[in-house]
Amino acid sequence: MTVLAVGALETNCHIVKSAETEEAALIDPGAEADRILNALDAGSLKAVCIVNTHAHFDHIGADETVRARTGAPILLHSREPISAFRPDRLLEDGDHVTFGASQLQVMHTPGHTPGSICLVGEGLLFSGDTLFAGDVGRTDLPGGDEEALLRSLRRLLALDDSIVVHPGHGPSSTMGREKRFNPYLREAALAGRGP
Repeated sequence: MTVLAVGALETNCHIVKSAETEEAALIDPGAEADRILNALDAGSLKAVCIVNTHAHFDHIGADETVRARTGAPILLHSREPISAFRPDRLLEDGDHVTFGASQLQVMHTPGHTPGSICLVGEGLLFSGDTLFAGDVGRTDLPGGDEEALLRSLRRLLALDDSIVVHPGHGPSSTMGREKRFNPYLREAALAGRGP
């Protein structure tokens, strides 16, 4: 896997190679299309899908250029409003994104935006702006919903501690570390216990 921090907000664009082929999924190509395409060429990789964890500008900025140059379809959750372009496939909770012999499962995690998703693979989680190392995505932008985010975080609490978390910004972490030290995950766990 290759991670490129792109654009002014240093969004993590993840290039995830199939386990057995040269096919790859591009997650959140937010800017710097030429740099992303050069990374694909350097790895002799073929992008077969562009997956957006949500539609904020810093996560979708290079989508159209990369789609035009690679032919890879753009995938976005059905509840995510967007006017910049038309996605090729709308995703739902539980769907699978397939590239070569590999798959990522879609987990709908609204809160940062209505159609935010995480992508769950074998031993890893691409969390977009739902979960960061020690933090979470903000909910004070249009479409943000703090209660929805807490519900989404409760879903993430069910994931195994060993899973490596690759967020939309900043360094990677593990679910175990976040369960222990992320105050928002602790709040979500307490809220889920009820009175």
